[in-house]
Amino acid sequence: MKNLHPFYGIKCRYTLHQTHENITKTGSMRLNKNSTKRSNIGLSIFVWGIWLLVCITFIGIAAAIFLVPGILPASQSSVPTTAAATPTVSPTITPSPAPTETPLPPTQTATPEPEPIAIDLLNAGRLEESITLGKGVFGQVIFSPDGKQIAVSSSTGVRIYDAISLEELGQLATDDWIPSLAYSPDGKVIAAWYPDGSVGLWNVKTMQLVQTLNAGGEGAIRFIADGLSNVTFSSDGKILASGRGDGSIHFWDAATGELLRSIKGTDNSIESIAFSPDGTMLASSAKNRFR
Repeated sequence: MKNLHPFYGIKCRYTLHQTHENITKTGSMRLNKNSTKRSNIGLSIFVWGIWLLVCITFIGIAAAIFLVPGILPASQSSVPTTAAATPTVSPTITPSPAPTETPLPPTQTATPEPEPIAIDLLNAGRLEESITLGKGVFGQVIFSPDGKQIAVSSSTGVRIYDAISLEELGQLATDDWIPSLAYSPDGKVIAAWYPDGSVGLWNVKTMQLVQTLNAGGEGAIRFIADGLSNVTFSSDGKILASGRGDGSIHFWDAATGELLRSIKGTDNSIESIAFSPDGTMLASSAKNRFR
């Protein structure tokens, strides 16, 4: 090499120097490339390791929340839980004293009345006396139009009885001898015939005298009252007829007490009078005579 041309030496030196630089550069480039590859692989492993750790952490938290009871809040838990009931304190009620009941007197059980049986041809022979009504010398016995009352006239006045129980309901406020009676068709008034020929109209409810009808003249007092029926109402209740001991018959307005007409029936005392059901006729009887 020393024997070469100086230029060759320079060239060789240059070539060797250049070759050395190329080798040096090539070697460093390879080293740089290798070290870069190694750095990238380490970084990827580190990143994947972190992601794996994060995933494992989330999986663990989720498993703890859904599998371990009590960790999940009550509003998010899928397992129903029973909330503890809060005891309610109710106000204390003071019982009021119970009212003292006054014992009622024992009620008397009424004895049922037997059912009335109509009188007919089959049982008429088996009739028995039930009770005696009225006092003194009897004059007349009549039923009220509705059949609920019985009026009995006698020498001591007029007494009214319940037709079912036969209990006395009251007495007309008079002690006169009343031989003849008549109920008005509505049952509100009783006409009482007196031996002097006058007629008293009595309120059945109050048993008080309403008015007295008297045509004047001699009434011929009767000493025997049996069979007398000297007063009667027409079927519509508007007219009242009464007989007298002088044989006369008088017609009265039952509402006002006005005398409408008087007729002479007979010379003997009138013992009985009666209107026909339609009110067109009046029948009267006297001793040994009928008209």
